[in-house]
Amino acid sequence: MIGSAVSLICALILWSVIGTSDLSKMRAAFLLGGIVPLLLAFAASFSTSRLIQKNQYKTLAAGLTFYLKDRLLAGTFAALLFFFIYSLSLLAFPASLEPFLVWVFLLGVSFDLVRLCIRRSLRYLQLPFLIGKMEEELVHAIGNMDEKRAFELLSIVIEACTTAMLKKKIYVATSLLSAIQRLTEVYVQELARVELQGRLSPSGEGGPSFFDKVNYLCLYVCERLEWMNENAIRGSMRPVAIEIMTTFGRLSLFFSRHSPDLAIHPLRFLLKCAHEAQNIGEQEIVTRSILALSETCKAFIRLSQAKNQSFKGLIFECLSTMEEIVKMVYLQNKEINSALLIQPFAEIGEFMGTKQALTCPDRDEIFNALRRVFVQFQSLQMVTSNMEEVITSAQDTSSSFQEDLPFITRPDEGQGQ
Repeated sequence: MIGSAVSLICALILWSVIGTSDLSKMRAAFLLGGIVPLLLAFAASFSTSRLIQKNQYKTLAAGLTFYLKDRLLAGTFAALLFFFIYSLSLLAFPASLEPFLVWVFLLGVSFDLVRLCIRRSLRYLQLPFLIGKMEEELVHAIGNMDEKRAFELLSIVIEACTTAMLKKKIYVATSLLSAIQRLTEVYVQELARVELQGRLSPSGEGGPSFFDKVNYLCLYVCERLEWMNENAIRGSMRPVAIEIMTTFGRLSLFFSRHSPDLAIHPLRFLLKCAHEAQNIGEQEIVTRSILALSETCKAFIRLSQAKNQSFKGLIFECLSTMEEIVKMVYLQNKEINSALLIQPFAEIGEFMGTKQALTCPDRDEIFNALRRVFVQFQSLQMVTSNMEEVITSAQDTSSSFQEDLPFITRPDEGQGQ
């Protein structure tokens, strides 16, 4: 708007000082003033498109497509082309003061348009802006029942996240993981809106129902997150793997608002990813998976109280998954401090005593489940300790081996013979 304001002031000043006879000397200015803004806009557009192609691994592969389809940029170029044609028309007709003053004002407007074009073009190099464009495109695809296009958009983001991981771009990869979660949520929300409009087939009437579509989407996203988690662990991208664990928890919480059966899928995939991390020896990732489950469990408890609705199945699924991971960690490393392993369960117990969980529908059953976990873990620890004592005692009394079992030959004696 600065160029428009300055050109308007200049036009008002020239109105009082310039004469018609002076306009015939300004034909070169008309031509130059008309073509310069247009050339600047084209130069900015060409440079930005090259940068988008060069830096696709930092943004999205669809960035150039969105850029070429931008209606605001198309309107800007149309306006600059109109100004160029208007400037040429002043060369063809006799000079007069009024068209010249209009030209001066439009010259300032054209430079404002060039500035707008450059700023708009540079936004296509920013990841958050491109993610917003992806959301708009996804909403449009679901509204047109074009699910093939919707899954293409999800695949583009997943592929971009994988590429960022291969290039060790942690910030880009974690940002794209958040984008995957956000696009999944938008997909389900728009699908629910389409269902309310009666455009989806009810269950059992030919086409897939809303639940079928969302169930497929949930498994589709979780499978790819599992694959990405394997790549992140093997590629020493620990922050990305931790973010994937957190994403599973968030997806489970989101899907629980539509169907508790769907919310179980992300929890089970999280367990598989924790096993993968434990097998490779990434203890920190395993610990973060336990914390992610703990926070997800608390979120289910809050949601249960807020809606006054039972989410017992999901809460128990979180607790059982945590229990399995904790046992896995303990059995692999019995020297670990047991208090650290049961701390997430203790935190859930403390949370149950706060105002956020006082009226939870399944409060007593959750407390019983927590007590069972504590007792079972103490029993496991006691059994393991007793087994170690038995083994130690057996090693100390190895001299009575032949006396107790004379019909068995000791391995060292067999080799000597």
